[in-house]
Amino acid sequence: MKRRFHRILSVTAVLLPVLLAACAKMAPPSGGPEDEEPPEILQTSPAEGEVNVDTETPVVIQFSEAVRKPTVSGSFSLSPPPLGDVRGSWKGKNLILTFDPPLLDDRTYVLTLGTQLADMRGVRREQAFHLAFSTGPTLDHGRIEGTLYTPDGSNVQGWLVLGFWTGREGEEQPDSLADPSRFVPDAATQAGVDGSFSMRNLKAGRWRVFAFNDSDKDRLWTRDVETVAVSPRELFVKDDSLAAPEVITLRAAPRVRTPKPRRLSVVRPDLLYVRFDRKPPTLDGSFVVF
Repeated sequence: MKRRFHRILSVTAVLLPVLLAACAKMAPPSGGPEDEEPPEILQTSPAEGEVNVDTETPVVIQFSEAVRKPTVSGSFSLSPPPLGDVRGSWKGKNLILTFDPPLLDDRTYVLTLGTQLADMRGVRREQAFHLAFSTGPTLDHGRIEGTLYTPDGSNVQGWLVLGFWTGREGEEQPDSLADPSRFVPDAATQAGVDGSFSMRNLKAGRWRVFAFNDSDKDRLWTRDVETVAVSPRELFVKDDSLAAPEVITLRAAPRVRTPKPRRLSVVRPDLLYVRFDRKPPTLDGSFVVF
């Protein structure tokens, strides 16, 4: 449980917006044809697939154009999550990320910029960007891919897709630890414009996957408010670059609206009438009296 305790403490550092210092003012260019191209990532340091990366080396991401800083922090995730703060600064179109404390030794890290990322005109990426590197001599190679649907066919671009590692095959670990309403995930991405998603360079073992529309932008699933989709089965990921990925289909359940009391009438000291805005599906007889 000690590892999970650290993960709860790191919610603010990892899942809330990255601290992006205003080192360079970015503004949309004037004149010319309207830009309809999403921002691209031209170069990164470390490079994709690089190994033996120094744990104290900043991560640098070069964009093709100016981007809206709030969309960078809203689309950013690092898997596995660091134990402390992630800080960002700008130098022109380069985003420089530093970690305090430094990253851990001998770990595969996947930095993701999801489909919330947009340029100054609001043009968003259609698919998430992933950068995998390792602070050790090798990379993990596990993959989970899939497609997300909603009951009404609504747009799911930008929905959070979270993965929770629940142990290696044969190991026992409580399912309660895979709870998107409480814990920081072991992997994260965002659904693309067509509902597709991919989580790459995962640790081998058992995984559970959730997706939800993070309407309050806190990176945690809010029960009874935010629509959620849950993987229909436990996933078994292999650490083999040639192995086929686990492929799943996530279907979001219709959001259940909790009945809310609208009017309270006192008939006598031991009898109250409560009027709700809709009929409760069940009444279990549990009440709280103030």
